[in-house]
Amino acid sequence: MPAMMAAHDIRRQDPFSLLFDEPRSTSVQSRRSGRFTRFGDVTELISDNDDRLVVMGAGDELTVRFRVPAGVLPSGWKRGFLLYSVGWDKDCNLNTVPGHSSEPFPFREMTAYPFAPEETSPNTVRHRAYLRRYQTRHQDQTTFWRAD
Repeated sequence: MPAMMAAHDIRRQDPFSLLFDEPRSTSVQSRRSGRFTRFGDVTELISDNDDRLVVMGAGDELTVRFRVPAGVLPSGWKRGFLLYSVGWDKDCNLNTVPGHSSEPFPFREMTAYPFAPEETSPNTVRHRAYLRRYQTRHQDQTTFWRAD
C-alpha cells in the first residue's frame, strides 16, 4: 500500500490542531525555505535505509498504511506493529544551524551536522534522480512574513 504525503492546514489560534477536512496548500506557521518532498506516493523513499529522504515542512503529514495479514488470530491475541524509523529531525528553531532552510540535507556518511566542508552529500546518478523526482516542492520563508 502506498505511503502518501499531504499538507494540512494548522489553525492559527491552536497550532497543534490539524484540520484534516480542510487541506490547504499554504501554512499558517512560519516555515523554512528550501526543497521539500512533493505530495503523493513516497513509498519508494521509506522502503530503504538510504540517503533518499522524505523532507517534510510545517503542516505536512505522512500516512503509512499496512495490510492486515490473512488469517484469524487465536482467541485473546491482538495485533501490534513496530515502526522502525531512520531519519533526522531538523527543527525550525532559527537559533539552530541552519534552522532557516531544509537544506543542506543530511546523509548517512556524514560525521556531524552541519557536516564539515570536506564532506559532501551523495552525488550519484541515483541520488540526483531522487532530487529531481521527489524534492520538487520549493518553499520561501519570506512569503510567511510579508503582510498581504
